[in-house]
Amino acid sequence: MLRHWGEMQTDRIETALVVIAIAVSIQALAVLAALVGAVIAWRRARQELDARYHALALRLDEVIAQARDAMMQAREASAAVGRATERASNVMGDAGDVVRNIAQAVGAPRTLLVAGAASVAGRLLERWRRRGYQRQR
Repeated sequence: MLRHWGEMQTDRIETALVVIAIAVSIQALAVLAALVGAVIAWRRARQELDARYHALALRLDEVIAQARDAMMQAREASAAVGRATERASNVMGDAGDVVRNIAQAVGAPRTLLVAGAASVAGRLLERWRRRGYQRQR
């Protein structure tokens, strides 16, 4: 019986080893399948990220181009405002020159009149002093 028990024990050990070997093989295949799945998922994620990155890069290029256009338009507008301001300044300067010329033209006869009146008044005062001075003597 002992021999028989030893043979049974060996059969159980062999069966256990076969079961363990099958389990380890299945586990290895499962790990390999998980690895393959992870690699496939990684590639898909990378492709998706690359596609989104390129879409974002294109959109960013569009935004940069629009910003450049806006800056150029702003510079052109600023230059136009500068030119308009310069023209307005020139017009104001010309208007000031016209007003001065008109004032000189209008003011000249008055100035001559006032100067003439002052000259006449000065002569009259001078005569009055002389007469008054001569009377007192």
